[in-house]
Amino acid sequence: MQPPKRTDEEGPRFPTDCAFVVQFQGKHSDHRRPGRVEHLASGRAARFENAHQFWDFVSAVLSELEKDPASGEHGARICRTDQ
Repeated sequence: MQPPKRTDEEGPRFPTDCAFVVQFQGKHSDHRRPGRVEHLASGRAARFENAHQFWDFVSAVLSELEKDPASGEHGARICRTDQ
């Protein structure tokens, strides 16, 4: 079943500009969860050893979209968490 499409001017509710894929490598004894994160729209990827490194990468990618909304499929205006 297909999700309902949005017909308003904002575009899709969850655009790929703001989508990331996260793969964890498993839990380590010290409660770290290393893994890999990839931004779907740009293909940029990074490995991380902890949550701080993960969020640094996500923040950097989203900051770039905010600086240059034309670089994203729908612009950074919809990469908000309050929707």
